[in-house]
Amino acid sequence: MGENREMIDFGLKAAEAFLEKNGYEIVEREWRGEAGEVDLIAQSRDRIAFIDVRTRRGEFAQEPYKHVSQAKFEGLMTEYLGMGDAIPGSRIGYDIISINVVSDCRAIFRYHENVAA
Repeated sequence: MGENREMIDFGLKAAEAFLEKNGYEIVEREWRGEAGEVDLIAQSRDRIAFIDVRTRRGEFAQEPYKHVSQAKFEGLMTEYLGMGDAIPGSRIGYDIISINVVSDCRAIFRYHENVAA
């Protein structure tokens, strides 16, 4: 397994643990639709979140929310919700979890909620 895949897997596991601790259930992992791919789809009691997880090495990694694609979010949301798997009346959001791995024992974790609406 390459270092990049290991970094991706590390980020996904950390993001899942954070979301579950905060009341979300992970309903999809690395979900792919015609509009693209989203790392996680998570649902709480009243919200469904489409979440991109961006894991980078280095303290000065670029802020991830600066490269949000509104069109991608809308396409993924429309396609996924069209499948009928969401709880009716749920709020919808596109979130980013950024993890900057600074060293083997230190990472900076940020949760950016509703970066596109």
